[in-house]
Amino acid sequence: MLHVADAAVLTGGLALRYVVDRVARDGQHVYDLGALWKQWTGLPFVFGVWTVRRDVAAQAPHMVREVHGALLAARDLAKTEAAELARRAAQWEEFDAATLEYYFTGALDFFLTERQLAGLSESAHRSGHEDFAVDTTGSAAVFASVT
Repeated sequence: MLHVADAAVLTGGLALRYVVDRVARDGQHVYDLGALWKQWTGLPFVFGVWTVRRDVAAQAPHMVREVHGALLAARDLAKTEAAELARRAAQWEEFDAATLEYYFTGALDFFLTERQLAGLSESAHRSGHEDFAVDTTGSAAVFASVT
């Protein structure tokens, strides 16, 4: 890809390969967007979230709570069983179990705390979404609005 483009954003296994190798190839510069964001703002960068539309949450609150609970349980199980998860994933990934376990437990953060919410809000504001608002009054969900 970088043979035909001036720049690229890498995700998934290809990005992990650059992190594991810790070297730029062919004079390329490699930047960790999360680290740059934290250096710039002092806040963590949120790369992704599970979302549901507000109207769906209002129409099917029990289903949303059930799915939310299942996602939290899966997150917690993966954290508890990280070594086993890494061992199994290493069977078909190009990385060894130790690298994957570090990635799952040391590089990734699966929680949405007030600091992550502040980072998410800051990202929205800096990208022109001045009307972005986070509502944390719900007990099972966090709602954000962007119009």
